[in-house]
Amino acid sequence: MKVVTNIAGFSLIELMVVIAIIGILASIGIPAYKTYLIKARASETLGFAQSASRLVTQLIIDNGLTTAPSATQCASLSTQEAIAFTTATPNTASVAINATSCVVTATATALAGSVAFVLTPTVNADGTVTWTCTSGKSIYAPGNCQ
Repeated sequence: MKVVTNIAGFSLIELMVVIAIIGILASIGIPAYKTYLIKARASETLGFAQSASRLVTQLIIDNGLTTAPSATQCASLSTQEAIAFTTATPNTASVAINATSCVVTATATALAGSVAFVLTPTVNADGTVTWTCTSGKSIYAPGNCQ
């Protein structure tokens, strides 16, 4: 009597190929994931900067300004901002409104790529405010702020 047994499984070569593919994907994916994490942390800092920019926009709209705010008006905002943004977070080192030009600057910590966001207001003739965001072309900044 002949006994036939079928042994199902993977050969050593097939397993090595799968491990090699996983290794290649990991070597690409892990650095991309780290960059993604830093970008997410930096976006928190940009969010704080945008909160501070709302103070400037509110000042311009409340006073009906059609030109840039004066240094005195910006200095009063700078004081309000100092009260509102005194707590640093693990991702945000500082947020400040310039006392003479109302330009908002927010700096991210090293965990968030050490990006410095600068939001510059432009007051249009109709009293609306347009903001320009720059970050020194940091790879960690969102696309609208590079």
